[in-house]
Formats: sequence, C-alpha cells, structure tokens
Amino acid sequence: MGGDVVSNRKYYLDHKDEINRRKRERYKKDKEYRHAALRRAKSQTLIKKVQRIAERSTVKHGKYIEQVYTLAELCKAINRSKDVIFRWRKSGVMPKPTHYRGSKGVYSTSQLAYMKIFCERIDAGDPLTYQSFSEMLKKVWNKGFSLDLCAKEIGKHVLKALSKKGAGNGKAKGSV
Repeated sequence: MGGDVVSNRKYYLDHKDEINRRKRERYKKDKEYRHAALRRAKSQTLIKKVQRIAERSTVKHGKYIEQVYTLAELCKAINRSKDVIFRWRKSGVMPKPTHYRGSKGVYSTSQLAYMKIFCERIDAGDPLTYQSFSEMLKKVWNKGFSLDLCAKEIGKHVLKALSKKGAGNGKAKGSV
C-alpha cells in the first residue's frame, strides 16, 4: 500500500490539472471506462437520494435517532380523528409536535408510542381526565420511550382518579 493520506492528498493537489486532463481523455477514448464512470455517478446520485429521504424521515429524539410519523399516521395508530388531535393540541391536552418537516409537525416513534398506550388505557375504561392525560403526556413527551416511565405515569394518575372518585363505576368527570 502506498503513502499516507496526507502525502496522497498533497500529490493530488499538486497534480490535479494533469490527473483530470488524463481522466477526460480516457473518458472520451475508452467506452468501458466511460460506462463505468456513468454507473458510479448514477449510484452516487441514488445513494445521496436515499440519504436525503432517511434524513427527512428520522429525527434525533433524546439520545436516539427515531423514525417520524405524520399527523395522519398518528391518527391511524391511536384511532382518533385529526379533529380530535387538533382539539387536544389547541386546548393544551396534548403538547405540540417537537419536530417539523417544513411547516408540518411530525411525531417521533416515542411520542406515537406514548399516545397509543395512553389512548388504549382510556379506551379500556381507565378513569383518566383530560387534565391527568395532559400531565402524563407533558412529562414524557420529550423523553425516549420507556414502558416503565409510561406505566408509572399511568398508574399514578389512575390511582389519583380512583381515590377522588371513590368506588363508583364509569368514567370520571371530564374523561377523555
């Protein structure tokens, strides 16, 4: 193996014009060289495209890189309409998105998972009020996903709601 990177770089910078002139001549004369160069260029373009798509569909959330989801994908995952999400965001029940693609908010995998679990608990009949639902989401919204943290927050608020409500059945006043 020849020379170190610094000396190779220095050689290239010193002889760049000559190297490029030889490459252009070979490109004109050698058909296989030309096709190989075109294939390399196409593959580099494709790699850059894939990288740009990956950058658009992921975010750094806490210390993790997570996939992001649109509002429509969030709605489908938690079985709620866009109107419900907009109403929750406007009234402060649900925090606003922390990540954006252009002017549109997107949700990380962690945020989607928390919303899904909380909505499943509500659908299962846990006596969660808008206020307790909102408090739970705000505590975990900017953190990476943790089932322990999620269970702890849900348990805390369900116990609080049950103690206020007594032994009665049904949902607490202001239930989600």
